[in-house]
Amino acid sequence: MSTKKAAANLLNIVNASLNSNLSNNEYNIIILAKKRLKKQEYLPSVANSVKSSLTLLAIKQQLSPAGRKLYRKLLSPEFSDYQLGYGITQIFH
Repeated sequence: MSTKKAAANLLNIVNASLNSNLSNNEYNIIILAKKRLKKQEYLPSVANSVKSSLTLLAIKQQLSPAGRKLYRKLLSPEFSDYQLGYGITQIFH
């Protein structure tokens, strides 16, 4: 999947999550992700930041159903297999 499609997909999930019953912590994490996605920030950075923040809530079992759905999506290969740094490493070979 292209980065633009992945970003649009993530934004759709984020918007759907915001229409759900979220805790204050989840809401703050997800609204920040929405702002960053709207600014078209680097997708792996946004996805990893949200995933890290939601991981803390997941460990404490404090995710709502919408938060769990977003978290599971971020753990999927669609958002976790970016081959981050792959292009940079090829320059130095």
